[in-house]
Amino acid sequence: MYAHDPSYNGIEVIDTLPTRTVQKQAFSKLIVTCSTFALYTTSFTKDANKALVSAETSEGDGGAKKRSDFLIRFETNFNHWLRVRLFA
Repeated sequence: MYAHDPSYNGIEVIDTLPTRTVQKQAFSKLIVTCSTFALYTTSFTKDANKALVSAETSEGDGGAKKRSDFLIRFETNFNHWLRVRLFA
């Protein structure tokens, strides 16, 4: 929409090639980061299934603390690499 357009509402849309390029680069970096960490879903699923089975036994889930620590580190690493790739 431009000023000569009758439906122009006073808000100018910035649609320039450099802006699109920057958006594409940011989106590409986001996809790479998510794809990298998505590779871990199989091991997460196996570990989650083990946790569910062991939680239902009378001994309880002895590995809960270890899994919790691992997930916290995973989230920290994901957030770090997301920031690095998006704002590099």
